[in-house]
Amino acid sequence: MAGACNQRPSNGIGHQEMLKVREKIILDQARDKKHQRDLRAEKAQSTSNGTKEYEFLHDWREEVEEKC
Repeated sequence: MAGACNQRPSNGIGHQEMLKVREKIILDQARDKKHQRDLRAEKAQSTSNGTKEYEFLHDWREEVEEKC
């Protein structure tokens, strides 16, 4: 098995092409992770805004009830 790392793959792809494919896969995975983080952050933000809006409406309703 000595030197197996230096052998070319049987499908004829060279080392540089393999590196390019590996780099593309890594970049795609990083982009997917960033997209998932962005979606989670957006969801958290919308939940946070919804909570703030609910609290505002709840407080406003209590003020109106106190005045009436």
